[in-house]
Amino acid sequence: FFFKQHLAKKDMDYDYLIKDVARGTSAAPTYFESADVKSLANNTYTLIDGGVYVNNPALCAYAETRTMTFEQLCPEVGDELKAKRPTADDMVIFSLGTASSAQKYSYKEIKNWGIVSWIKPLIGVMMSGVSQNVDYQLREIFKTTPTPHHYLRIEPNIYSANPAMDDGSPGNLQKLKEAGEKNAQVYDRELDRMADLLIENNGK
Repeated sequence: FFFKQHLAKKDMDYDYLIKDVARGTSAAPTYFESADVKSLANNTYTLIDGGVYVNNPALCAYAETRTMTFEQLCPEVGDELKAKRPTADDMVIFSLGTASSAQKYSYKEIKNWGIVSWIKPLIGVMMSGVSQNVDYQLREIFKTTPTPHHYLRIEPNIYSANPAMDDGSPGNLQKLKEAGEKNAQVYDRELDRMADLLIENNGK
């Protein structure tokens, strides 16, 4: 199920309170209960973590935008563009990941793993792989445009923090805060460049 703003503006069945959207898309199985959310039209949906279905939604956003006309995206657009559909040439995409822990496994460590040993690591590897594949595809798409720098993916590093979603200990929260501050410094130039691009292209 995709929450789509342009549909929500037309039909209350697609319109949700933001707190319910956040609750639904963060209902990670085994960590939190599934979410039972209602649209403003009072239709109920049972949802689990959006990352299970789409761990990196950037390509979905690109595909969705390609199906729409300029008039749907920006009603004030000039008559010559109203019926046309945007391509990568017309887009600026900033994709922000939820942080990687750079977990690596040696051949010696995993060569004798059975089903039980593989379960938890395999889920992480698969989700990370899908996310990286989306990044690769978008980079290749934007390489065909005059403005490949209009796509930026940042996957923050959590450094020494524990990536487990259920580790809310004071010590780990402090490490996550420090990781956030360090990432802000590492990506300072890229973030400034993307902010300038978004401001420059606002309303275009």
